[in-house]
Amino acid sequence: MHHLRFMIVVIATLTLAACTDTASPGEDRASTPAGATTTPAASPTTGGTPRITFAKRVHDFGVIADAEDYSTTFRFTNTGTGTLVIAEVKATCGCTVPTLAKTRYAPGESATLNVTFNPSGKAGKQNKTISVVSNAPSQTVVKLAIRADVRPLIHYKFLLKFGELELGQQHTRRVALSYSDPDLRITDLYSTNPHVSVKLIDVGVPNPAAGALPYLATLEVTVGSDAPWGLLAQTQVKFTGHGRAAAQFAPAAAPYTVMVNGQIFGDVRLDPIVLMSPASLGRNQTFKLSAVLTRASGAPFSVTDIRITETTIAGLKPSVVANGPGTYTVYLDGATPTSGGVVKGHVVVTTDVPGEENLSIQFAMFVK
Repeated sequence: MHHLRFMIVVIATLTLAACTDTASPGEDRASTPAGATTTPAASPTTGGTPRITFAKRVHDFGVIADAEDYSTTFRFTNTGTGTLVIAEVKATCGCTVPTLAKTRYAPGESATLNVTFNPSGKAGKQNKTISVVSNAPSQTVVKLAIRADVRPLIHYKFLLKFGELELGQQHTRRVALSYSDPDLRITDLYSTNPHVSVKLIDVGVPNPAAGALPYLATLEVTVGSDAPWGLLAQTQVKFTGHGRAAAQFAPAAAPYTVMVNGQIFGDVRLDPIVLMSPASLGRNQTFKLSAVLTRASGAPFSVTDIRITETTIAGLKPSVVANGPGTYTVYLDGATPTSGGVVKGHVVVTTDVPGEENLSIQFAMFVK
């Protein structure tokens, strides 16, 4: 169940860029996250022993707003006797981008590692790790860290969950926005899904919660009665806030996103609600995904066609097998690509159920 929720979020967000990692400089990571700067692995050095020495290993930005990027540098020197080769520089979060001008440094040579931190979507104390991998024998991996206490202009819940919705009906949920600037303005409010609308209501209402920010506004998000059967994925509500995150900051504009998810079913149901692998898959690995279609009423129905309408990889084969009156198993066979990442797309099943003739089923898997 945990993996199912994870994959729904992966489909909805399209990317794993919004990271909330709070690792300390002493923690290791098994994978290479987004934001990494990589080169071919370093070879052992002959004619001396390299050593990498940093002037500092931690930079604290202090209290910052979320409306702009913040940058710093980590100066280092090859204090050894052999050529230093930086094989890889990787961050634990896509919000943190490290860059180097080159990868080879002679004995005594100094340089700087530039690091940019994007606090958008963050709140509170942040601790991001940068791992520097080199050919220095006693320092194969050096951990650096950046820290910050992010004060967002607007506080809100990033994910709006509609849950299961009835096909053909209108459904509304609300998102509370709390803030401290009485002159806050919200502009450029829109939904990325044509079947989902949003409007701003109750701006500047006093916040009754003890210890909370003093003002509230509300986003009213509505899934229309024309929304199609299936998963409410790839749906975002976007807006821009204008104001001060706190008194010490200058007025600024910051973009915000609310992810919207849920599933819309009528009489025809799907279990699970997305075709997916129960675990991450290797590269160039064969797979078979499956899900079962049934009618809540128990009435029999027919499946007349199945096809793929969207996919990020080629060679997929959809099929459907009747299990009995009113129940079918949908299969998707294929092989993963030779590169890692999220694989996703849609399988469309055509039925003879009135109002539910074309059912768009999403599929997703993570390739290591």
